[in-house]
Amino acid sequence: LEFGSLLHEFGLLESPKALEEAPWPPPEGAFVGFVLSRKEPMWADLLALAAARGGRVHRAPEPYKALRDLKEARGLLAKDLSVLALREGLGLPPGDDPMLLAYLLDPSNTTPEGVARRYGGEWTEEAGERAALSERLFANLWGRLEGEERLLWLYREVERPLSAVLAHMEATGVRLDVAYLRALSLEVAEE
Repeated sequence: LEFGSLLHEFGLLESPKALEEAPWPPPEGAFVGFVLSRKEPMWADLLALAAARGGRVHRAPEPYKALRDLKEARGLLAKDLSVLALREGLGLPPGDDPMLLAYLLDPSNTTPEGVARRYGGEWTEEAGERAALSERLFANLWGRLEGEERLLWLYREVERPLSAVLAHMEATGVRLDVAYLRALSLEVAEE
């Protein structure tokens, strides 16, 4: 077990402070949390959306409409929210994502549940809690990377920009030349 997991398991971590409720829209730079009906954002429904900044949580009354109020998706799994927004015809680029920072620290950090457990939090099914967790984890992980100029460069110049490229690729999918494939199929069938 990781040290963070042990602290969490034995209840030695401070519980996050209760979040103050605030109206939507959130301030610029807030971290988002969201809940999807399934893991694949291209096929999922957006069940809930919230944003957190400085101990305040802003819950979106209408998640799909609220996407328009955001300038970027900044939070855990930011690319997934960006893919969903692209599917809805909205340009919502992925911003800072604690998952990317955690991956740079240790490539075995591949799930939000594992990252939360390891670095002091809990991945729940509540959008407001996910938003607040994103903010806390980003601060924690950024602090761990201070002084690691190569890793910070990699985050700023490669990982974060690549997230937007991957979101567009995932939203676009693979385009097939159906006419060519049909002709090729007929050609192969004749042989």
